[in-house]
Amino acid sequence: MRSEPIHPAELGGTLFVPALHPELAAILDGSKYPRLRSAVIDLEDGTDAGEREAATMRLASLLPSLRPSAVLRFIRPDTPVALKRMLAMEGIGNIDGFVLPKFGLDNSDRWLTLLYNKPFAFMPSVEGIDLFSQEKLAELAEGLVPFRERIPTVRFGLEDMLRQLGIVRDCETPLYDLVAPAHVIASVITVFKPLGFNVSGGVYKCYRDTEGLRAELEADLRQGLLGKTIIHPAQIAVVEEAYRVTREEQAQADKIVHASSNVSAVHGIMLEKPTQLPWARTILRRAAVYGVKP
Repeated sequence: MRSEPIHPAELGGTLFVPALHPELAAILDGSKYPRLRSAVIDLEDGTDAGEREAATMRLASLLPSLRPSAVLRFIRPDTPVALKRMLAMEGIGNIDGFVLPKFGLDNSDRWLTLLYNKPFAFMPSVEGIDLFSQEKLAELAEGLVPFRERIPTVRFGLEDMLRQLGIVRDCETPLYDLVAPAHVIASVITVFKPLGFNVSGGVYKCYRDTEGLRAELEADLRQGLLGKTIIHPAQIAVVEEAYRVTREEQAQADKIVHASSNVSAVHGIMLEKPTQLPWARTILRRAAVYGVKP
C-alpha cells in the first residue's frame, strides 16, 4: 500500500481484470505486462453474479501472497457489504485502494463510512442517474472534499451512461461528437475539477482500434481528462504514448512554474502563472512519468 498520495498521472491506462482471470497474479505483480501502471481486480460488472462468491474466495487466497510491485492495485467490490468483508481479509494491505462502483447519493455514506479510518486510496465511479444532474453531482463532490488527498481520480461509467441514454456507440463515431454524452462529461468536469479532483476518461471498448483510441485520448486531454479505463492489454502502449508531452508543452510548463513574474511569453504565447500553474504542474508530472515526444 502506498503511504503517499497517488498522483493521477501515475495511473496511466487502468486495466480492469476480472477477479477470476487465470493470470491475475502475474498481472498484479507486473510480470505479465511490464508497462502496466495500474490495475483493478473487478468483482462487479466484470464478474458474473453467480461467480462472485468464488471470485471473493479467490481474492482472499491471493492477497497474502502478493509481492511488492510497481503496479498500483485496486479492488472493485460490487457493494459496501462486499467492501466490509474485503477490508477484514488477511493481506488487504497489499493493495493500494478501491474503486467504488455505482457511487451515488443513495450509497455514498455507506461507502465512505467503511473507508473513513482506513489508509486506502479510492476512486468513486459515478454511473447511475446522478450523472445527469449537475446539482446531484455537486452534492456528491462536496461530500468527497474531505477525502480529496486519498482520491487519485474520479471515474464515470461511460457504458452505463450510454445505456441510460439508449445509445450504442460504434467505433467510427468520436465520443465528443455525441451531444448528450459530451454534455454529461462536461458536467462531471465542471463540477469536480474546480474542487481539485482529477477526472479520468471513459472506456474505449473497440480495443482493436488503435487509431480510434489514440484520437479519443487526445480529445480527453483537450477536455482536461487524465487517466483512462482500459479493457485490453493492447491499449496500454497507446495510452503510454498519448501521455508523453511535446517539447513545446514542456517548455511552456517549465517557464510557468519557474516564472518570477505573473505574466511572461514563449514563442508568441502569453503565459499567466496564476491561472496556468495547475496545467503546468500536470504537464511536468506527465513529462517525468511518460517522457517527452521527439
